[in-house]
Amino acid sequence: MTETKPNRFWGIRMKVVRIIGVIVLMASLTLSASAQLLDSTKLSKARMYKSLTAALNNPDSVYRLSLKREKLKEIPPEVFTLPNLQELDLSANKLKSIPPEIAKLKKLQKLDLSKNKIDTVPPEFGELENLWSLVISQNYIASLPPEFAKLQKLRYLDMWSNEIDEFPPEMAKMKNLEWIDLRTINIWDEQQDAIQELLPNALIYFSPSCNCGAK
Repeated sequence: MTETKPNRFWGIRMKVVRIIGVIVLMASLTLSASAQLLDSTKLSKARMYKSLTAALNNPDSVYRLSLKREKLKEIPPEVFTLPNLQELDLSANKLKSIPPEIAKLKKLQKLDLSKNKIDTVPPEFGELENLWSLVISQNYIASLPPEFAKLQKLRYLDMWSNEIDEFPPEMAKMKNLEWIDLRTINIWDEQQDAIQELLPNALIYFSPSCNCGAK
């Protein structure tokens, strides 16, 4: 039997409706994912989880997590399974390294790794595309990888009391850097000038240089 025109039109109409429904659903999911990135005010008011166990009971609702002073020697891998984590405090532990898995925390905005034993920043660190505040003071970091410059939203960088005395030239692209603390690091005057020239828009704090190693 030949299909009638009304039936054909109805079939076409239903296909169009289903296609539109799929498009709307995908757009809704995309919007939902992007909407989960909180502004600084809302982030500061979100609950701060202080137990990884408690955080894992409701992982999608964890925006802030503090594991400071837990005597951690490595970052618990479960931390990287928290999809909406936007503030992470791992200060005052015994961490010696940052694993490549840090790149999984795509929504991370604030990170505190101060008072640890970290000596290397991995290239994957540059994948933290939403990071705007990084506190990594009182460690043993002597250099940063070129990929660090991919942190285009970074505004606040605290590297007080490390061993670094120069930045990779790629960091000249970091136009949003506003504030950098490099105090208690012996950086010669010439090197201080070079760093300031590399990042002219940033307010950089140096300790007075003794130029002890200058030739």
